Amino acid sequence: MPAHVRVVVLRPLVTSPNIAVGEYTCNDAPGSVTDFEHRNVLHAHGPEPLTIAKYCAIA
Repeated sequence: MPAHVRVVVLRPLVTSPNIAVGEYTCNDAPGSVTDFEHRNVLHAHGPEPLTIAKYCAIA
């Protein structure tokens, strides 16, 4: 999105098998938006997966 340089689609960026991100879910955050998985996911402990639905906008 050229007019919104901080907005990124998350699905291709998340590599953890415990995090499932739906299509077209976007993140708009100051700093490194490509590091969403490590900076913003607090649900990284235990065997339970984290599922984020399609078309979510995370700020």
